[in-house]
Amino acid sequence: MHIPDGVLDPITVAATYTSIFIYAVIVRRYIDHLDTSRLGGLASLASIVFVAQLINWPIPGGTSLHLVGAGLLGAILGPYYGFFVMAVILMIQCIFFGDGGITALGANILNMGVIGVLAGYIPAKILLTRGPDNYRRVLATGFLSGWLSMTLAGFACGVEIGLSRYFNFDMSITVPIMSIYSSILGVIEGILTGLILFYLYRRGNGLHIMIDGDGWPSTFTSITILLIFVSPIFTIYLTSFTGYREPLDIVLDMMGYEYISLFPFNLFSDYTFPGLPSWLGMIIAGFIGVALIYIVFKLASAILR
Repeated sequence: MHIPDGVLDPITVAATYTSIFIYAVIVRRYIDHLDTSRLGGLASLASIVFVAQLINWPIPGGTSLHLVGAGLLGAILGPYYGFFVMAVILMIQCIFFGDGGITALGANILNMGVIGVLAGYIPAKILLTRGPDNYRRVLATGFLSGWLSMTLAGFACGVEIGLSRYFNFDMSITVPIMSIYSSILGVIEGILTGLILFYLYRRGNGLHIMIDGDGWPSTFTSITILLIFVSPIFTIYLTSFTGYREPLDIVLDMMGYEYISLFPFNLFSDYTFPGLPSWLGMIIAGFIGVALIYIVFKLASAILR
């Protein structure tokens, strides 16, 4: 769902960047009071979401899916910290790995970091304050947060591409395609989000951890490392063998879009490492991405202190 360069026209680019700037100002005021000792918890969750996005697996019908994680972040962290974490992930993906264009970064953050996170937060806010937590409520909350997050983010993506004047496709085409595919893939996102929330619930952390670094399961580190090592199996070999692609790729193919990058410094473009086989490059890129996330949060800790 990462929109590349050359898809959105200047007006759409300016509008999306302006919207996330306004939201970031609101967030900045909120996180002024952040306990910087808890940033390690944020970095841990950001890392596992980043690595989870590396893994694509085919879905019957010709498309593929990777976990976005915006609904999960919204349900656990709320609309401000969830935005902060997702924005860090998307900026690192764009700048270092060429995943999403620099001109479309505003749109990608808006879709996944604002709309996606809010769509995950609202069901959790409603359902988890209307009675005692139990496993049914937790699973239902996770499913709705994940499904709604994926669906609305896909809808917003379709609107932005349809508004762009670079292609002869309007919203009557782009919105239905992105919305239908995203709502179908959102079922998987919802199931995964529900299972993760259920795991945290069963572990005894509760569902409103609110970036308490002491509350994050130590198994998150092990899961992150495991996902890095298995990512090439799904993303490189399985999806290549089946020929399945993401919904956004399908839309861009219909438009006749040819990939371009306006940011010339993607050191590990497409999650590869120069001179190495693609599978090994992806593993190394995964570890580099996680390291960059911890560096960013370390810098944030120093700035906010």
